[in-house]
Amino acid sequence: MNENVLVLNRSDVELSRVRDPDDGRLVMILSYQGRTFRLMNQFSAAQKDKAKALAESLVETRGQFVVLLNQEPTYSVWLEVQSDRSAATKAPARVASEDSYTQACLLIVQAIADDIEDLMGAGQKRTFQEEMTKIFKQCLLPGAESPGAINPLLTVDPLIATGLPIWRQKELEILFPRVGRLSKKYFGNTTFVERAVETLKELPIYTNPRFMYCCMQFVLMCKG
Repeated sequence: MNENVLVLNRSDVELSRVRDPDDGRLVMILSYQGRTFRLMNQFSAAQKDKAKALAESLVETRGQFVVLLNQEPTYSVWLEVQSDRSAATKAPARVASEDSYTQACLLIVQAIADDIEDLMGAGQKRTFQEEMTKIFKQCLLPGAESPGAINPLLTVDPLIATGLPIWRQKELEILFPRVGRLSKKYFGNTTFVERAVETLKELPIYTNPRFMYCCMQFVLMCKG
């Protein structure tokens, strides 16, 4: 493998979210030994070779350091951000499109998971994510038929990730009631609904009609 590809484990790096100063989006960055990297894509364990190929391709075409991060059971590829620009301004812009429903669904689930972690600890968050993996599989969502395909969706930043599955209204009607029932087990009420949606309102994409509609459907299906 190219010497400019840094193969690292989760314990070697620091992951954080920063707000893009141009449009206010939250983007994920990786910090390692004074270098900053932005997320390019995430892969399941079965796609490890694809992750390696992307990492080497980025080194060849961009001439920058690349991190291949082992986050069992997933692998992610991160491209170094040039020092004269921040990670946020280098993050690729995503235009709200037909995957807006998918973005909203994933961000809602991730917001609930983060809320659980804040209130109940990392162990409860992991348990919630494990139960969500089962729900995704039971719902037969396109592109989420196996744990290997589902696990990356629970952690990837949907606003910058590429190759997201396309979910539509029928997927929302299947998924959201189950997310609501599971979340009520943890919180004992529906307060998580408002907190999740309030988090998403901070994102510029919230003004996209499809994205906003998805959030409103979540509120109605969980509290109805």
